[in-house]
Amino acid sequence: MAKYVVRRTPLFYLLIIFGCISCSSGSDNAQLINIIGSEGNGDGEFKYVEDFAFDYNGHVLITDALNSTVQVFKLNGEFVTSFGGKGEGDGNLNKPEGIAIDSKGNIHVADYLSGYIKKYSSQYNHLLTYSGYGEKEGLTLETEFMTFHPNGYLYVPEAGNDRISVFNMEGEFKFSFAKTGSANG
Repeated sequence: MAKYVVRRTPLFYLLIIFGCISCSSGSDNAQLINIIGSEGNGDGEFKYVEDFAFDYNGHVLITDALNSTVQVFKLNGEFVTSFGGKGEGDGNLNKPEGIAIDSKGNIHVADYLSGYIKKYSSQYNHLLTYSGYGEKEGLTLETEFMTFHPNGYLYVPEAGNDRISVFNMEGEFKFSFAKTGSANG
């Protein structure tokens, strides 16, 4: 029996996810459809892929935590643009990790280091910065992934606070739940 060694990088997991999209129900066979990006610092290159989402323009948006960007690709792998990037401006990002698209097509990106969640338009222009780094209600700490629920709320799991904070599409804090411990909840 042949043995295969696979180096699992964050890009590898993105490829597997795209490959599994083509899997038919109940099938054990996966087929690689496309490879998006390569390793590096330039356009279409990644240092550390953290999360991805599909926008209403038919693009895949991929957070690159170490290059501080969100890169945008067509589904065929063609690079479109990037946004964020290191800096102190409203639209800049330090370490983007979680990404989610709201029902209006706006893009919300969680910045792991700053605690901010930044909202961008479907044309990738900065609209709003909300939350912030901390332990108090409405602030977030070490957010990696997040998602919008059909109820319109953004659910933001926080590794640093051991809870899930919930915001509406306008960035207003609504409530949080869960806490550190071994009991239910």
